[in-house]
Amino acid sequence: KWYEKIYLNYNLNFDNYISTKQDKLFEQNIIKDWNNGIKNQASIGASYTALKYLIITPSFSYNEKWYFKKQDRVWNPETQTVDYLEPEYGFYRLYNYNFAVSASTKLYGMFRFKNPKAKIKAIRHVITPSIGFSYAPDFSKQKYGYYKAVQSDTTGRIQIYSPFEGNAYGVPSSGRSAAINFSLKQNLEMKVASDRDTTGTR
Repeated sequence: KWYEKIYLNYNLNFDNYISTKQDKLFEQNIIKDWNNGIKNQASIGASYTALKYLIITPSFSYNEKWYFKKQDRVWNPETQTVDYLEPEYGFYRLYNYNFAVSASTKLYGMFRFKNPKAKIKAIRHVITPSIGFSYAPDFSKQKYGYYKAVQSDTTGRIQIYSPFEGNAYGVPSSGRSAAINFSLKQNLEMKVASDRDTTGTR
């Protein structure tokens, strides 16, 4: 059945770490001083045969990160520097996803030697061409809130930053991604008479 060819994977990770002196370890606040986060990863895909010989493999991946701290920045005209504001604590959900589809097939070529006394009995050539497409949207857009802009110098230059930098699993990458890939694999095999068994081959 078509639905029996669908696979689903899910992973859950939690990290909580800190760099500090040994005698200060238990004085640190687990939310304010530690770098922590929870990461959820899920993927779904399938493999179907089309036109008898073409294997189509669509897949979809979804990642979601849970953070408990963010820190914004502002331009300070008096000191002419970028100041870090006090961290804000709460529950912050960041997600990203991507889609991919690929198609592949196998082409076989066989040459058999007619001489029964020949050491080499046959040669097989297998060619595996494949083509794929993947896409991920731009998660740096303002509607997601993962990235912000702040003035960085007296000329008015703008710097892009993320208030979630420094958390355990980073921030979804900026920029839309769309890629096409193509590969061609080749395998050459020989069927030869066995040295140990006069009636067998390897």
